[in-house]
Amino acid sequence: MQPISTLAELDARLHSLQQAADASSSEGPGRIPMGQLFKLAENFIAASPEEIEALLNRPDHPPRVVAVSIMDFQARQKNTSEDVRRDALRYAIERLPSDVRDHYLGRKRS
Repeated sequence: MQPISTLAELDARLHSLQQAADASSSEGPGRIPMGQLFKLAENFIAASPEEIEALLNRPDHPPRVVAVSIMDFQARQKNTSEDVRRDALRYAIERLPSDVRDHYLGRKRS
């Protein structure tokens, strides 16, 4: 799979994957396999914070999975500075919508 360079390109690939999932499902909308979403994220690792935020603010599940996965891939890169990692964590804590944070990063347990 080729690297993804724009949000529009990612959207086109997501749309294509959703169409394939729908075509293979006999009961309504199909589910895109998580592995395919992770692969999209890995190929869009150069996404800007604004592009990631745009994905996180979407109501449907697949773009949110891709966004959180991009953040994870970016943080795991060996050449990522501690400042960038710290900023990503701060973003996740302070700016992710609470439903996204709770779902993808785990709920706070009392």
